[in-house]
Amino acid sequence: MLHAVTWSLVQTDSPAVLGITDGSPAIPLLLIARLRNGCARSGVLYCASSPLFLPAVNDAVWDDAVEQALQHHRTPLLVEMKRILTAAALPDRDRKGALMLAGFLALPELGGDVARCWQRAGDREAVLFEALWAALRCAGPEQLESLRPHLGRLDENDLAFLAQACERIGAIEWSHEHLMEHLSAARRRQYYPSDNQLREDLSRFAEDEGFGPGHIWAWLEGFERRRDPENRALRVVDAWLANHRTLRGLAVAATCVSAVGRRPDLAILNRYPIDGPLPEIVNLKRDAAFAVRRRSLE
Repeated sequence: MLHAVTWSLVQTDSPAVLGITDGSPAIPLLLIARLRNGCARSGVLYCASSPLFLPAVNDAVWDDAVEQALQHHRTPLLVEMKRILTAAALPDRDRKGALMLAGFLALPELGGDVARCWQRAGDREAVLFEALWAALRCAGPEQLESLRPHLGRLDENDLAFLAQACERIGAIEWSHEHLMEHLSAARRRQYYPSDNQLREDLSRFAEDEGFGPGHIWAWLEGFERRRDPENRALRVVDAWLANHRTLRGLAVAATCVSAVGRRPDLAILNRYPIDGPLPEIVNLKRDAAFAVRRRSLE
């Protein structure tokens, strides 16, 4: 019965929720329900009580509560979060929760408060990751300078998550300059691949027929996710095809051009003589041209 009631409250948008749950035990679902209806303190307690770094967890219930809270209660949330973040006597456990919630709310007005919150921590290292997350989300990389000297204290997974956060907010240059040196070779390849490494990916696609269009589309999505320069993907494909003039190489290149190319990019497929049966070569080029012309007028 209690479980059904709490689930009902989590899905309710009404000031009555705060009155009904006032003084209730800190049950996670009740804390989420209270945040949804504008209580920042409850969101801080929820984040502080979790043994997980919540931004790394896919939780649709929590994400929906944050979205609804921002949509309907932005101003009171901002006021309360400023008060919590700047409280001098805030225990580090709650400070960690406040920084985590600040990152979820991503309100630019909290940028300076995030830095002050971290500076007042009794154990700054214990809340460093949450402070970095909040600074990135609230005000961008310019707020990270006071925290940058401490990056070396984070482990590989924490740094990788920060690299993901930088991708999401477009802080690619800062990430490349300050995070890459702390990451393993495998992580650097994932977040900051060189053109040579990207061409190696294409070679794997061509050499192993177990890689299909879905793998190539995912590879192409990486360029957008990393916010790479426009047309970098097809520049890499062009340079790679010059040295892989096989039917399979043409098929990989044609998949890329079909997915993200414009009409002038079709020239890539006609630039080099391809080894293979002429009818199959013609079909690949024809299909790519049809896909591009159907999708793009340019």
